[in-house]
Amino acid sequence: MSFSLVYLVLQVFHHMVLIFHSFKDFSDLEDFWDHLPVSRLKYNALEDFQTTYLEVF
Repeated sequence: MSFSLVYLVLQVFHHMVLIFHSFKDFSDLEDFWDHLPVSRLKYNALEDFQTTYLEVF
């Protein structure tokens, strides 16, 4: 294998590892939010858009 092909394979592997760790951390973050004593606000973007659209037109 040439050097550039080895480099490409290592780069792809590195990005796959980063993606895996980001998803793992995301689930940890959800656990963190679930344990907070305050509830998360729910934002409905469609409802906000419709309200703004009706006010403008």
